[in-house]
Amino acid sequence: MGGSTVTAALTIVQEALYWAAAIVLLAATVAFWLEDRVAGRARQIMLAGSCLLLASAIARWIVTGHPPIFGTFENSIASAWAISMVVVFGRRLSYVRALPADFERWFAFWIPLTLGFGLFFTRTPYPLTISERSIIVDIHVLFAWLAYTALLLTSTVALLVVTRRKGWEGSAVDDVLVRGAGVGFALFTVMLGVGSLYSYLLFADWFRWEIVEAFAVAAWLGYASVLHAHMFFGWRGRKLAWVVLVVLPLLIGTFWVWSFYSTTYHHFEIPEIKA
Repeated sequence: MGGSTVTAALTIVQEALYWAAAIVLLAATVAFWLEDRVAGRARQIMLAGSCLLLASAIARWIVTGHPPIFGTFENSIASAWAISMVVVFGRRLSYVRALPADFERWFAFWIPLTLGFGLFFTRTPYPLTISERSIIVDIHVLFAWLAYTALLLTSTVALLVVTRRKGWEGSAVDDVLVRGAGVGFALFTVMLGVGSLYSYLLFADWFRWEIVEAFAVAAWLGYASVLHAHMFFGWRGRKLAWVVLVVLPLLIGTFWVWSFYSTTYHHFEIPEIKA
């Protein structure tokens, strides 16, 4: 009885922390667009929201016994937190530091979009199944969200380049497109490798042509094409940015299409069953 009471209390705490984080992160996203005096505080507000979101994820971790990797809602928390970390600390990366000053205000838009998307799915905490309780799964998911964040950053830069935003041209921006795509591609490759290893351990099969893995291979080839176009044909600027944007739907499909297709073994949504 005591354990169930603690679990129920932690679940309530997790929900409260989540909504507090969502409100603060939304406020930070808006603050980036306000006058300079408020915008100067936006990064600090974003950091506060990130800490609240992390606290919510930790509370949920205690309740479920696993990191936030199960279901769309938990993955929206992980993704939004990773994006918020780039908004807060991204300028410490040399090639991100060279971006125009309005980069954070555009990239931060992904946070409320991601959290909002997650709310369309169940928030009920569930433990992992036996087949999902593995450090290999944790590593696979870690590299997945690192790759997704790096490539989403690159896609945001590409979008600003093709829309001819003021200041979004030149070698510094091109460097972000190339290095961002390169880093994301490398992380994506590790994600695929670790996932293939675990697939072999579970099913004695390195790869299956199901919807998530089909999207993943298409996205991997797409980002390989971005790097190939730059290295062998010298593509830069808007030309290269357009290629990055063409691959963006494949990236989003790779990471979120499993939310809708129950026939893939990547599907982690458990429908609510009414009593």
